[in-house]
Formats: sequence, C-alpha cells, structure tokens
Amino acid sequence: MAEHFFVKSVEFSLLPKKIVPDVIPEQEVLLLLPRVTSFSCVAGPVDGLFLLQEKIYYDSVRLGLWNPATREFRPLPPAPFEIEHFFSDHYHQYGLGFDMLTQDYKVLWIQDYKGQDDDPHVSVCVYSSCDNSWKDLEFPSSYTSSLSFDATYLNGVYYWRSLRVYEMYRIHSFDMGSEQFGRCNSQLFPMNTGGSLHCVATHLQC
Repeated sequence: MAEHFFVKSVEFSLLPKKIVPDVIPEQEVLLLLPRVTSFSCVAGPVDGLFLLQEKIYYDSVRLGLWNPATREFRPLPPAPFEIEHFFSDHYHQYGLGFDMLTQDYKVLWIQDYKGQDDDPHVSVCVYSSCDNSWKDLEFPSSYTSSLSFDATYLNGVYYWRSLRVYEMYRIHSFDMGSEQFGRCNSQLFPMNTGGSLHCVATHLQC
C-alpha cells in the first residue's frame, strides 16, 4: 500500500550513519534547489520517488520529481493548461504513479476552475517521465469535480474521493497504464463522514 502525504518542508537533510556520544552530528543536506525558496507540499513516495510542488505566484505552481536515494531532482516542464481570463483557479489535485507495462513514472494533474457562472470547469494533464512531456486528457463529463485531497495509490491506480451532489462522496480512480478514469462501484458516503481513504493489498499463497 502506498498513500500520499502532504508535508510542509523547506529543507531535506540526512544524519551520518555513525553517531558518536557527546558529539553533535553534522547534517548532510540532501536537497538544495536553485531559485526555490520553499515547498508547499510533498506527495509520495511511489517506489522512492516524491512529487514536489512549489507555488510561484498566485495560483501558479512548479512541480518536480525527487529521488532521495540518488539525490536527483527533475523539474517538470510547464503543463499545457490554457486558462481563460474569466476563470479563477479553484483547486489542484495531483497523482503520482507507475505504469508497470511501459516502466514509466507518471504524474496526473487536475485543475478545477470556476467561471463567471460559478460552474466548475476541469482541465487534466498527464506527465510521462519517459517522454518528459505532458499531454491533455478529457475529464469525464459525468464526473463531479470538487476534488478532495484525500487520496491513495495502489498497483498503478490512483484513487480519490470526489464530492457529488447532495453533499455525498464517491470514490474515483485513474489508471496510470491505460490513462483512463474510473469510478468504484461502492456506496456514496455523506460529506460529514470521518476517516480517510486507504487501499490494502493481500497476497495469498496456496
């Protein structure tokens, strides 16, 4: 099971392997990024990779993939979102996952906007680490936007709770391999239901 955590952070450090009594250890800085002052959240890990997000100004953000083991940071190119001037950026939702068929790490980015009519408008892009590029996806018109940060990931599929009409939640999904959205055939949950979303994998041996 892998679950996304969103953590405020500005610096990543590592203590030495050997700790000497009565000696204050020096921290080894793992990550110092040029022109980056702070991160607003960290998502992951998926196979040791984290998705980093930094807000630049207003609702604009910059994303990158970070591997603490190799100390490699890969900035992601700008996503091809085209926002009309009368839309206001309302919500961001991110998914980090792995396409097991193509051995490709992918990032799902969903942006939820509100127009002058106050109706939601959804734009979706998916990033491929193999191509180092984004492409647009069509968000199902039958789905309600109003996305939730309560999300989790398991076996190439990203899951999150989506708010529907009458203040009820439904669980949606995105398959990193087929790049298709799905919807779990489960009951609706009231908005005031407590708890969080988890996935559990079981392995049986005969």
